[in-house]
Amino acid sequence: MGKRKAVAPPTTSFKKGADIYTEAPLEKETRIAADVRALPEHQEAMQYLTTHSLEYLLDPDPSDQLPVYTKAVRSFYRTLTEVQGEEHESMTDDPKSYSVTIEQQVIQFSTTDLCELIGFPREFVPNTGFERSTVPFMADIIMALTTETYSGQCFVTRSQLPKYMRLIDTVVKKNLIPIGHDQERRGPFLEVLYAMLKNEWFDVGEVFVEQMLLVKSRLENQSNQFLLFPRLITRLLQKHEITLREKLAVDFPMDTFSMSSWNLSRSHMDRIALRMRGVSGSSHGSSGAPTLIERFEILGTELRTVAEEQASLRAYVMNGFEDVRTELTLLRASQEALIVFLGCPPPDVSPPP
Repeated sequence: MGKRKAVAPPTTSFKKGADIYTEAPLEKETRIAADVRALPEHQEAMQYLTTHSLEYLLDPDPSDQLPVYTKAVRSFYRTLTEVQGEEHESMTDDPKSYSVTIEQQVIQFSTTDLCELIGFPREFVPNTGFERSTVPFMADIIMALTTETYSGQCFVTRSQLPKYMRLIDTVVKKNLIPIGHDQERRGPFLEVLYAMLKNEWFDVGEVFVEQMLLVKSRLENQSNQFLLFPRLITRLLQKHEITLREKLAVDFPMDTFSMSSWNLSRSHMDRIALRMRGVSGSSHGSSGAPTLIERFEILGTELRTVAEEQASLRAYVMNGFEDVRTELTLLRASQEALIVFLGCPPPDVSPPP
């Protein structure tokens, strides 16, 4: 995999003059729902992810046992530096090492350590399902990832990817390379997708570190940025048996990429792909323009995808209302329990005269 090129990060807002690491919010990791994984269209992607030790990208915490320590995450990014010195420079074949200080405890780790944290092979080994890494030209990467005619572009849109790569693209965007354009894939993102397409081994730990360093660079240049991979940092702390004074972890549930989310995403990509196909006219007659029947077919497909989007959006909104209703019910129950404990009359009962 070649040299990395930074792209624009997601943004938030900070108070002027505040400590950038204290104010920066944490980015939630994402769990891919079981029913989304089970879809027949994802069979090939699921086989790749599970046989190539990348289940972490589907769910960074399958047992819900990785706490999130906000102060530790902020200290991690605040003190993250590359280890320098003659000893490291002389070992050119070794992976780069990095250092962080959390509660006066120094932790050194390498990109291969991060590979091991998620159960990914730390190096290429023959006959393990991986091919040896190559360094292709960007034009070759783009032509391998899309059937569209190459015209010198340096990116591929999500809708141009093969359909069996869509789930892989989703998990890479959610849990490996969150920084960047929402729909366009370029640079490091394309290199990772290409390696996955060709079953090539790649240093996933290096990809994680590059995202971490980009977070730090953006923050220190006064750009807005979320702090990434809080549960991966927890895994690193556990590996080094770091004892924290910050005993209480925050309640920081992961996002869930549900069936409703997938339906919205899929219909959006299908609709864009149809429009691009209609514009290109590559499969239509000698004039290059779609016939009247083909226009009706495209319009009918677009109407169906819009209807699917509306149904998925309605289900998503209704689920959100149901979650709010549940939270209010639990809050009311907690208030009543507290009132009973304190011996106070309920708020709807008038005090005695």
